[in-house]
Amino acid sequence: QLKSTEENLRSTTRKIENLVTQTLNTLRECDLNEESYSFEAQEVLNLAANKFNEEGPESRVSVLESDSSDEKIDNLKANLILPILHNLIQNSIDSGPSVKVFLLAEQKNRSLILSVRDNGPGIAEEQKQNLFKPVHSQKESGSGIGLAICRELAERAGVTIQLVKSTDKGTTVSVVIPQ
Repeated sequence: QLKSTEENLRSTTRKIENLVTQTLNTLRECDLNEESYSFEAQEVLNLAANKFNEEGPESRVSVLESDSSDEKIDNLKANLILPILHNLIQNSIDSGPSVKVFLLAEQKNRSLILSVRDNGPGIAEEQKQNLFKPVHSQKESGSGIGLAICRELAERAGVTIQLVKSTDKGTTVSVVIPQ
């Protein structure tokens, strides 16, 4: 059991190190504050999905087509939104071995909404109120830092991240980008 605990600590430490490194690199690029290109929403979702679909034999992340797929996101926002999407997808995948994740871009109320939906077991009711606070995690080996960093990145990008719904049939979290 001590060996298992040590492996969990090492794994968690690696995940935190990778998340911090990725976040710092993203922030450095954003500090240049040069809006030099843009992505279509579909491109951003495909980039996020590809990171996970390359890792395993089967695709667990699907990007759904929509009328809003060609909406533009500038590079500064996109570079901050990608790690948010990565973390949300990872959380969904971590919730169960057969969980599938669906990404969708939608236009609502003058905002572009990037949704991460899954068919997982949902978020425990007692966890929902602490969802974006540091050091709260429902994962056994989770650090609780991922969603807290996502919230900070969202604030820096001028977007919001929100839990839309979570039931025993799945969870939807959205990144809302004002247009």
